[in-house]
Amino acid sequence: MHNWYILLQISLLILQLVERGSLLSRSAKLSFGSLAAMARRLWESIRNVLIPDEALDIAAAARIQIRLNSS
Repeated sequence: MHNWYILLQISLLILQLVERGSLLSRSAKLSFGSLAAMARRLWESIRNVLIPDEALDIAAAARIQIRLNSS
């Protein structure tokens, strides 16, 4: 149950970044139809795509920086 909660929090964070940010262009938003449809597609891809071991490397993740523009 704890893993489900963490995945739910991650998906909510991604959805908020996409919704409030400029991660998707206008045409990409139109191709999904709605944010709910995009969230559904993202969920299905997370469920069905095998994550490679390199993506879970802690040393590599320490070098990643995410910067948010607050202007």
